[in-house]
Amino acid sequence: MDLGFVRRTDLAVARVGFRVTPRLALATNPLQWGEDVVAFGFPQTPDTIDPNTREKRIETHARVFKGYVTRLIYGEYRHDTVVELAMPAPEGMSGGPLFRVQRGPGEPFECTGVIFGERIHPTPDGELRFGNALRLDTLRNARAEATDGLPLAEYLARSALDPGTDDSSL
Repeated sequence: MDLGFVRRTDLAVARVGFRVTPRLALATNPLQWGEDVVAFGFPQTPDTIDPNTREKRIETHARVFKGYVTRLIYGEYRHDTVVELAMPAPEGMSGGPLFRVQRGPGEPFECTGVIFGERIHPTPDGELRFGNALRLDTLRNARAEATDGLPLAEYLARSALDPGTDDSSL
């Protein structure tokens, strides 16, 4: 497996030595304000007490979060567009894929971004949690050693055409 870090971001790209099918499609259009999204990940749960040892432990469980795009923040995160989401993105979700919600049965399931953290805004009644994601533009143009220096979208397209090439997956 090759691992490369994407310049100017906190993203890593891994190339694995086996074919992954079906492959994760990258969306052709960037996210827009108001669009519904879904994120998958393994966030940490709040500390729980082990009933046998009475010690605190941190657990992770697969979770799905659904929300929508609340705003696009241009040039904030290392000059890339940040997507603010009306959904939590607790620790452990970072690096997970963000998908546009399918509008119909024939619409493809496409990755539209990568979760990278959350903002917590205090309110009189508690707090509001907003997830953050880097959007499609950053993903499509990401370059790393694992992509042979090519933009990720171009690397994935080339490896799909050559059946002898190791596949990459996000």
